[in-house]
Amino acid sequence: MKYPPAVRCGSCRLALFIALVTLCAAGGCGPSATEILVVVDSDLDVGTEIDRLTIEITDPGGATRMSEARLGAGEPPLPRSLGMVHEGGPLGEFEVLVRGRLGNDDVVTRTARVSFVPGEIRVLRMFLLRRCLAEMCGRDMTCGDSGCRTTDVSQDELTRWNGEVPRISDGPPMDAGVGVDAGFCPDICNGGCASGTCLIIGATDTPDIRCPDGIPCRIDCTAAMACPRRNHCGEDGSPCVIECSGEGSCERASDCESASTCEIICSGASSCADNNNCKDSLMCSITCSGPDSCGRSQQCRSSGPCVVDCSGDRSCAGQGTCETAACEFLCAGNGVCAGGVSCAETCACRVNCGGMGSCAAPSMCPDGCMSGDGCNATSSACDTCS
Repeated sequence: MKYPPAVRCGSCRLALFIALVTLCAAGGCGPSATEILVVVDSDLDVGTEIDRLTIEITDPGGATRMSEARLGAGEPPLPRSLGMVHEGGPLGEFEVLVRGRLGNDDVVTRTARVSFVPGEIRVLRMFLLRRCLAEMCGRDMTCGDSGCRTTDVSQDELTRWNGEVPRISDGPPMDAGVGVDAGFCPDICNGGCASGTCLIIGATDTPDIRCPDGIPCRIDCTAAMACPRRNHCGEDGSPCVIECSGEGSCERASDCESASTCEIICSGASSCADNNNCKDSLMCSITCSGPDSCGRSQQCRSSGPCVVDCSGDRSCAGQGTCETAACEFLCAGNGVCAGGVSCAETCACRVNCGGMGSCAAPSMCPDGCMSGDGCNATSSACDTCS
């Protein structure tokens, strides 16, 4: 058995970064070992794109510890690993934040919330991917193998330690995916099912798109005028991303249905002309970064928190609605949120009108809510709930 040097951090011990780890070989740790091995790899160029890694671990009590590793000439190659050893106290949740840095700047980050599995050593894969450089994930979301996903990592996603440190080049683990059988890829997934996620690539003549149940799903509408009909996530609680990056793409409504986590991304000019609806998702974010995107109502009707980010000029023209436990509308673009926001169900609804000429119509709070000062643009007419 070989352990790297370690420092203590409250109820767990953090083993410092090393290049390769051999843990509990031949059962040397005994049956009571409770550990998470955080493995960091990247497809970014070491030295020119990233030259340093940091991992921050925050325990359930809020205490944070950090470990750092340099990359490049004279340093061990990727992947790097960090051992979290449980030595008492609650099993979770622990927040793991990994940063890939170049000089003093963050290049890419990844976050996970995990809990220990008693008596087992599990592996948390925290790969920093080039595809994530262009992703803007919402609150409590992070960029993973298939784009934006929730930061919550289930025990099923933590693979059992088999003595080998995983690498990006290995592909997904044998037990990757949420309820996905090996080789399962429905016909509608015309972009394949890499990393256990159904990829549906929409075209200009694609009819209504409905994600299949039983597998995480991503709908990509990257061509101009792609996905002209409605987009639907699945009904069984699988994670879902709908990305409308083509000009004029996603002309009709996009619905999260019952996705556990849902992200609707409208980055193309004049994309998402109709309503975007969080429906029954547990966590939802709607990003309207393209100019004139999200032409009608942005509807936070999920059963969990909802964030609507209207940063594209003249985006979110219709009235936003908050009918869930907590909402946040970020109206940062010029002339955005023209129809205001209706916070009909909760006082936990924050409307921040920071863009020039944003929130032309006032945002309404239910009776009994206090007015706040969330509007900071002089031309705004917001009334925010505290």
